[in-house]
Amino acid sequence: MALLVALAIRYGWWGAYFGDPDHGAWPWIERLGWLIGIVFTPLGVFYAAASLRQAIEQAQRPATPPVLPRDPSLLDRDSTFASLRRRLIDGPWGVIAVTGPPGIGKSRLVEVTVAHVEKELGDVRVCATHTIEPQGRLDVRELIADVTNDRFGPVVLETGQTLSGQLRAALEASENRRIVIVIDSADNLCLPGGPRHLDFPLDEAMETFATEPGHRVAVILVSRRPMEARGYGIWPDMEPPIGVGRLPQDAFAQWLARLNVDGRLRLDEVSDADQVTLYRQLRGNPHCARLVAATITHAVRQVSLTDLVRTIGKTDLRRVPQTLADLLTRSISPQRRDILAALAVLDTPVDMAGLMAVLAGTPDEGMVRADLAALESSALVRATEDQQYYLTVADPGWLLPRDDGFLRRAAELMKHRQNESMQQRQGGEPHTIDQLRPAFVRVRLLLDSGRHTVAYEVIEKLSDRLSDMNAKFLLLAQRERIRGQTGEPFLEMANENELGDIYGDLGRFDDAHRSYGIALKLAESFDPLLRRRILANQANLYLKKNQAQAAYNSYEFVRAHAGPGEAALKAAALFGLARCHRHWGQYTQAFARADEALTVAGDSSPERSAWILAELVGWQLDVGQVSQAETTLADLLRLAPDSDHRWTRNILDLQAEIALAHGDTGKARDLATDAAERAVQAGDPRAIVAACLTLGQAQLRIGDLDEALRHIEHADRYRGRGQQLMVLALRAVVTQLMLLPSAAGPLFKALFEEASDRIREDGQDFGSYAMRGLARCGLLLDAVVAHDQVSFDPDVLQPATDDFTAAEQHSQRRAKGRRDRVLALLRHLNDQAEGSLRPVMEPMLTTPPRTTS
Repeated sequence: MALLVALAIRYGWWGAYFGDPDHGAWPWIERLGWLIGIVFTPLGVFYAAASLRQAIEQAQRPATPPVLPRDPSLLDRDSTFASLRRRLIDGPWGVIAVTGPPGIGKSRLVEVTVAHVEKELGDVRVCATHTIEPQGRLDVRELIADVTNDRFGPVVLETGQTLSGQLRAALEASENRRIVIVIDSADNLCLPGGPRHLDFPLDEAMETFATEPGHRVAVILVSRRPMEARGYGIWPDMEPPIGVGRLPQDAFAQWLARLNVDGRLRLDEVSDADQVTLYRQLRGNPHCARLVAATITHAVRQVSLTDLVRTIGKTDLRRVPQTLADLLTRSISPQRRDILAALAVLDTPVDMAGLMAVLAGTPDEGMVRADLAALESSALVRATEDQQYYLTVADPGWLLPRDDGFLRRAAELMKHRQNESMQQRQGGEPHTIDQLRPAFVRVRLLLDSGRHTVAYEVIEKLSDRLSDMNAKFLLLAQRERIRGQTGEPFLEMANENELGDIYGDLGRFDDAHRSYGIALKLAESFDPLLRRRILANQANLYLKKNQAQAAYNSYEFVRAHAGPGEAALKAAALFGLARCHRHWGQYTQAFARADEALTVAGDSSPERSAWILAELVGWQLDVGQVSQAETTLADLLRLAPDSDHRWTRNILDLQAEIALAHGDTGKARDLATDAAERAVQAGDPRAIVAACLTLGQAQLRIGDLDEALRHIEHADRYRGRGQQLMVLALRAVVTQLMLLPSAAGPLFKALFEEASDRIREDGQDFGSYAMRGLARCGLLLDAVVAHDQVSFDPDVLQPATDDFTAAEQHSQRRAKGRRDRVLALLRHLNDQAEGSLRPVMEPMLTTPPRTTS
């Protein structure tokens, strides 16, 4: 400012306003300005240099993370708090797994963090916290209502809609708002008896949350261990779970202080060394600390914390929880011990009547309720909303009684509960796996008590129910456990046969062959009919592995040796032969064998006849006999029971395929969408693949590549390696059409490898030759597009041409429908190649059908 004034005076800027600058005060002001400039300019330069140096040093120092304010009741969870907060603020959103041992503080962490983010940002909507009780359920409709903030009624599906589609629409309509949904105790959603995964609808919903782009909806799954995707989805692996571990020592000391109600733990008497030992042996786990506090609180005779520390001080760390449980059961009153033992034996929520039935003797119900209240106060027992009691300990096995009477009474209780559940399902209501939970508990109890023969009988009845739900795999662990335990060769044979079926469905072919081999050897001592049935099952396995000749031989043996009273088995063998002929492109023989199978099945096996008719519809569409397929479908509609939901979804897809063959794409989409939704609700992977394949073809036909890819990716999740190659082919072509060569290339490579593997197994597999030829074209196109070429050397095209020639020559009758589907995909690739693939298409257009004797 002084310099400015001096310059203004020096050059007369203010002369017109303030008079003569050579007189009065102006010369002094000018001299003062120069003096200030001379004195303070070096100081200013020095200060600026010092400030610049300080700024550089500060920039070079690592940034100190800000201290995030949070609820002081949340003991030392800074890292996990920060991780969860970051995910809720910056993403990635979708499914956020929070895992850790029971009692470690997961729920509290989520509650505090969500509340903090809601307060910090202001634009976060916490839709709901679903706390899942044991055996609880969560409907996808509730999640859709959470996203849309609509609690006025259940979601109603319109024509052509699915729950997954509704959920995607809800996410799209959320307009990028931050929405949080918490699912606490999500472990209780896992299916009984199976791996750690959800039912199909919830599994589909989690996949949608995790993979659908452009939303900021977070679903926090709080569970003890990470979950698994049932349908080969990727939602559990999109982001690593946020693990909640042990408390640091100072926070653990604060936690013990909170448990020291009325000074019962007498922490002031515990030395520093003992506190260190206690922390080390309990591994900083709040749940173990609760066991310690419960032991001291409920002990009949006084127990000191110092004595407990000495007891567990030299115990192996892995056995500390079990040792604490032993100390607890030895210290408390006999009745409370029996209550814990009864709940541990059941390992499932039970009401007061059930608990009283399992307890030893005839205790007073009022005293039992009082003891339950006391145990609840120590967080050892918890009650559901409908007053069913269960243990909260990590492993109920720690509290199991030595008295087998508990097991016997519990098994008898579950027998009654199982019968009640069966009676409740009468009246045509659809079966659910949840309704079978008492049977699963009963099987476990029978196995634990060594009653293997009775357990096997329950397993067989349960297996029949699960077969209708496509969930026989849920009994895999139980069947493996009972293997070799019944002492009866007949039961062992039957069990190995069932294990072979389950292993085959899971794609564990070596295990399946071993089980069938054991079953066949055991069957030698019984009726030859049993051996033939096992051979028929093994033949089905051969066909799944693409070993059609081995399957044909087994089917032919069964057919040739089937007796007069074995119509159902003979029909199954004949239809197995038909499937082999169709596999080789021998449609004439396939239709003849199928007709023979229908004749043998007759009226004695309507379900077998219905399955044959359903397959025939697809085969007739293969060869272009659309009107004949409609006639066969009409026969199927007359035969299939209306109340059987399996037929509803299969028939809907067959109707969609016929509509697609007629060119009615809209009708095909609506029918296939309905079929897909029903298949998801029923957990039927085979039906999901069929319906989504139809949807993908329909969407490609109208040019909607995004929808086509979504449906076909959905189908690809449920197919096994080497199975339904058309699904992989369609996915690769659609990806290529979307100009995503980096993604299409690996898909075409996978198609080439799977088709080649099938051809190595069976050189007559005409469909696999066509798929390998298509894969070769896709790989060539992928390579030339990468180099800005649109032409091919004829020699480079020759392997693909040879594959398509082999596909046509191996088929003794032109499979017009199948050929047209492959040609449609080839034409899409040919358009991208500017017609350069035309020579490859010639064999499919000109090769005459092969003649046979």
